[in-house]
Amino acid sequence: MRSGGVAKRYARALLGLAREEGDPVGLGEALEQVAAVLAAPSVAAVVRSPAVGTAGRRGIIQSLVQELGIPRLLANCLFLLAERQRLDIADDIGRAYIELLDQVLGRTRVIVRSAIPLSDDRLQELLAVLRKLTGKENLIPVVEVDGELLGGVVCETEGIVYDGSVRTQVSWLARQMIAGPADR
Repeated sequence: MRSGGVAKRYARALLGLAREEGDPVGLGEALEQVAAVLAAPSVAAVVRSPAVGTAGRRGIIQSLVQELGIPRLLANCLFLLAERQRLDIADDIGRAYIELLDQVLGRTRVIVRSAIPLSDDRLQELLAVLRKLTGKENLIPVVEVDGELLGGVVCETEGIVYDGSVRTQVSWLARQMIAGPADR
């Protein structure tokens, strides 16, 4: 995070206000949506351009508010960011907000990478195993298809990697074969 401290302060303030208003999850979803739009290269080039003044940035935010149906609280924050020429940190604020929200709600994100898309049943089976391994009940999967994997899955949560990929299993088997029966 380039502006990590500033983004975290905005995120904490937003979360506090969203909790008072009663919909911190909905605000987080809207914030992720807005951050994705603002990060799009064509939009980012405009909102970061020194040629676009505060009024121009406010106009862009007004259009987003109307088009996406952004909650008033988030709209006010975005207008403030536009006035302070800080729209470039919206993505950082979104990430910090989600991290804080996950902590408050007791959620744990888990990145699940697989060679092919996982069926819902297979994902639920995998999450059940991860709940036992991590001791965490409220897992939020972030599923990614990774063409570099030959097969299997690799899961990462809280800095711990659970590698069930075919490549790792073959590598382990090769080491066992090289070690021979006396070394096992």
